[in-house]
Amino acid sequence: MFRNVSRFVRPMGARAYAIPVENVTREWRCKVDGEETAEKVEKMLAEVQGTLPKAAKVQRLVCKAEWDYKILTTVPLADFGKWKEGGFKPEESFISKLKSTSGVSNVASQSYVFESKKN
Repeated sequence: MFRNVSRFVRPMGARAYAIPVENVTREWRCKVDGEETAEKVEKMLAEVQGTLPKAAKVQRLVCKAEWDYKILTTVPLADFGKWKEGGFKPEESFISKLKSTSGVSNVASQSYVFESKKN
């Protein structure tokens, strides 16, 4: 039962990662009240896309049934620390603009590991 555990055991204080990390995603998300508001957010995204890290891959997800709007900015782990230290620029101004836009609610952000898996 425990024969494979030793490969994850490390000296006291050392950290073993069982989940490999190559890319980290910063998600900006909100609810919009319909198509017109989603179009406003789309324009706001277009305005800031050029200010995101050069290595970033940007994806946009919109659920038209629930009107969830998500922007996923994925960067290599090597670039993530520098972007985080800079406050995820332009996150602060973008989030502020989202919060002040009529029809936008539940604005939040989150970081997580994002990897594509092959079948």
